[in-house]
Amino acid sequence: MGDKEQGDIYSPVATHNDHQEEKDINDKVATTAILEGLGASPGIAYGEAKLVSDASELGKVKDGDILVAVMTTPDMVPAMKRAAGIVTDEAG
Repeated sequence: MGDKEQGDIYSPVATHNDHQEEKDINDKVATTAILEGLGASPGIAYGEAKLVSDASELGKVKDGDILVAVMTTPDMVPAMKRAAGIVTDEAG
């Protein structure tokens, strides 16, 4: 580049690698979550979290999933048996 002379215009060259950016985003996706609260039983469970708003959504919960609901009700028992873990906001 040599000496810069007055009036010369310099522009930084930016390169963009979409594949690298996608990889970086995927590397930052959380694979674990930490929750605080009272445990109903000891242990650790891993699985895909499935949010269940009401009984009509119980089919979303497959073997090994984590059932997430405001509270559990008796009609949720079949899904609870399939779940590896259960997370609720309220006791039920």
